[in-house]
Amino acid sequence: MHSEDQTSALQQQRSAHQDGEAAGADQTQTAADVPYGHDEIVLRTAWLDGFSKGRISTNPSASAQTAQRQAPSLGWQKQQW
Repeated sequence: MHSEDQTSALQQQRSAHQDGEAAGADQTQTAADVPYGHDEIVLRTAWLDGFSKGRISTNPSASAQTAQRQAPSLGWQKQQW
């Protein structure tokens, strides 16, 4: 069972995620608008995850383009020994 502190922390994470999702859906905002600093890494990560979800939900072709990307060539090939 969650203590009140854990429940409050989960609610803060959900709220940060929802705020990030709303920001991601707003094409005038960028990921740089994250309101949490590096000292609040859990909330920052939740907001950025929501931002990504919101951005992709407003541009479905972006998720297809991301899935089709290939890793860049490193300019060398693995040698066979």
